[in-house]
Amino acid sequence: MASIEVVKHLLSKISEGSEIEANTKALAVLDISPTIAKELKIVDELTPLRGSTLLNGAIHEILKKLEGKKERAVNGEEPMKIKRRSSSKKTLKAKRMFEKKEPKKKDSAIWRKLKRTAQ
Repeated sequence: MASIEVVKHLLSKISEGSEIEANTKALAVLDISPTIAKELKIVDELTPLRGSTLLNGAIHEILKKLEGKKERAVNGEEPMKIKRRSSSKKTLKAKRMFEKKEPKKKDSAIWRKLKRTAQ
């Protein structure tokens, strides 16, 4: 979690207008808690800057992160919980145990020739 002082410093630099692009990118990398965002009114500060093409990506990233954390807090989930992608791809062991595939028998070349001639 980012400390409130760091976030406050970056926001003050952005509002002053010094190195806006670098500071918004630095702010996008930080993990900002919803309480800090609400306290510092980050959304209100950054929404007017969304029109800029240079800043749009970083600002969109910040706002998207904050909205996701807010939704998780409303749903009662832990805000820092990260889902692992591999867990959704795993198959159940019980399902695999009951799926026994029959081994395929390969006919030898002689048997294939005999079958063709018999037909």
